[in-house]
Amino acid sequence: MNASRKPNRSTLFPSGPAPSSTPLPKAPIDQHYGVGGLACIFEKATGSRADSNGVINSRTRRGRSYVMGRSSNPNTDEFKVFVACLNEHGGLDSGFHDDGVFDFNQVPKAAYSRLSGLVEDAAGNLLIIARVEGVEGESTSHLWKLTASGEPDLTFGQGKGFVDIRDVIKEELLLEHVALAKDRIFASGLRRGPQMFEPVVIALDLEGALWKRFATDGVLDVLKLIPNAQDHIIDGIASFTLPSGPERLLLPLYLMRNGDAYSVTTALTLDGTMDDAFGDHGQHWSDPWVINNGFSVDAISQRFSFYGELYSLDADISHPTVYRIDYSGKPAKEFNDGNVLVFDRPGGWYAGVEVANGLVGYGMFYTHSLAFRFTSDGKFDTTFVPPHGYGTFGAHLPEDGFYTSTGSIALDTPNQRLLLSGRDEEDRGSTVPCVIAVSLRAT
Repeated sequence: MNASRKPNRSTLFPSGPAPSSTPLPKAPIDQHYGVGGLACIFEKATGSRADSNGVINSRTRRGRSYVMGRSSNPNTDEFKVFVACLNEHGGLDSGFHDDGVFDFNQVPKAAYSRLSGLVEDAAGNLLIIARVEGVEGESTSHLWKLTASGEPDLTFGQGKGFVDIRDVIKEELLLEHVALAKDRIFASGLRRGPQMFEPVVIALDLEGALWKRFATDGVLDVLKLIPNAQDHIIDGIASFTLPSGPERLLLPLYLMRNGDAYSVTTALTLDGTMDDAFGDHGQHWSDPWVINNGFSVDAISQRFSFYGELYSLDADISHPTVYRIDYSGKPAKEFNDGNVLVFDRPGGWYAGVEVANGLVGYGMFYTHSLAFRFTSDGKFDTTFVPPHGYGTFGAHLPEDGFYTSTGSIALDTPNQRLLLSGRDEEDRGSTVPCVIAVSLRAT
């Protein structure tokens, strides 16, 4: 199955005036992490092509982080689809699968092409979505469970350590995102419908069996949540706990209505119904043409933050946006008076996370990446990369060096640094999957 995605506007060069050529200050890199602030998963080898598309911090083992990605080399016929475990110094953790790396293509179950979801449970086990490319364009997903020691959990998936989604739902379905809530596994993806690909959410129990008390026999048809719209795309899935106690699922969407694009956020009960108390009748709608690229669930302030871009149809250009809503689905008034905050440099924000007094994250700006820090009221925090509150990191096209992917980021609070996944590129040499550490210490 080839799933079409929403257009990535901010990677296109603007058709109007070029972005300012005034040099920007550089964000500080934590030189104590890896080698010069860069943790590479593999050694460089001529001809290799690789990327890492997500990083999370362990909630159960201090100093650990997990990175997912892939690496190939036509010179050696290697194709690795992996989860790597890094320690707080940016080195591979030998307590995870002996060498710190679990390569799914070393397990004789299927030929995997990529990973698209990674989450840790309360016991330190990992749930990972791995895509299997079949013949004639047909694909499926395997949902894997690894223990904290980096081995398949044989209590999951009837003794295999993974679930083939075709065995759970007797139709073609590609999973993309995964979350945990109240001893259940929830995953979103696309299934092949009679005329188009349909976004769905499924629920499994902790052994990998379909939990049929969710929605309709374990499957939620997302098109039915907002029927008078088109091009629904699920941007992710996460769980959160209301102040009154119940858990909910957060489901951010991209869709089109009456010719305009919107980012819509819904809250679901754990039985798969829309929570009408959230937002306006269960939904929060962005302004037209605000296209979100990422989001965070911010438990400290009980807020959701959305990172994206405002696309101008007339100018054919995007500008970065961030906005926040509270757990009730209403605009967070303390952040920019509850309005979308638009940055004046063409590009887009891609991911962020809450810190004690605001938000930190990164974005892509045509030729380079920027790290940012906002205060809790929606102003750039100028204690980070003075005098702006933002600065460049990694390489500038077409230089050799580190480039971010569009995956998740992780906040390493004890070491005051932000971990971002990507790759280290050499035009005439190799590409290796890496994680870079941006220091958040005051300068």
